[in-house]
Amino acid sequence: MVPSLGDYGQILDNFIVPTANIEYVYHTIIQGFKKMGYEKEYKAACAALRQSADEHWIQLEPAIYAELVDS
Repeated sequence: MVPSLGDYGQILDNFIVPTANIEYVYHTIIQGFKKMGYEKEYKAACAALRQSADEHWIQLEPAIYAELVDS
C-alpha cells in the first residue's frame, strides 16, 4: 500500500501545468481562491487551467471552460 499525500499530492501532480485530477483543481483550488477573494491567484489558476485545455492536455466541461474564459 502506498501512502497518500492528500492535498500535497494533488499540488505536486499539478505543480508545473494542471494535467491531473482536474475536478480537484477546479472545485478546491480555483473555487477556493474565488470564494476567499484572492483575485490575482484566481485569475492565474484559471489561466493555467485554460492553457491546459487549449493545448489539449485536458478536457473540460463547456460550462467550466466558459467560466475560465470569463475570468
